[in-house]
Amino acid sequence: RSSAASTAFWAGSDTWSRVTSWRFCAPTRPISPPSAQTIELFDMFCALNGATRTPRLAATYADEFNVPMGPLDVTATQFDRVRDACATTGRTVVLSAAQTICVGKDEAEVRRRAGAIGQTPEQLRATGLGGTPAEVVDKIGAFAAAGATRIYLQTLDLSDLDHLDLIASEVVPQL
Repeated sequence: RSSAASTAFWAGSDTWSRVTSWRFCAPTRPISPPSAQTIELFDMFCALNGATRTPRLAATYADEFNVPMGPLDVTATQFDRVRDACATTGRTVVLSAAQTICVGKDEAEVRRRAGAIGQTPEQLRATGLGGTPAEVVDKIGAFAAAGATRIYLQTLDLSDLDHLDLIASEVVPQL
């Protein structure tokens, strides 16, 4: 599908990308080099605050609409706007959110992990997915209730493999 909002282009030896011209570069994926074949590319439209044009463009062209690192209330508002725009276009769009995650078994571990990434537990609880596994599961549930069918988790301390183990063992099974 081609659109006025995005352009397919050759991005390297084995990779195609679709770029939304004024907002977001969609993830790349390996495929065959260009040929006469028809290539189906993944459209993703990503924006945070656009109240009218962003939802309209997403509803017209996107396969997925993602609100990156937005507070829950802003994310819910944007999802409502995109759903309203989709009602006009007759299309459906996957709604997703991206959030920084910082989980600890107890408050001391949350505080230690938050400090390692230069934040406080209070900041992470307010603006991301911070806290104990139960708190994080509840907040992910709130994003789901707002309409997110996908959530992308950003971990900032890539050296803390125990953090990933905790997410995999205590958070993911509850989703």
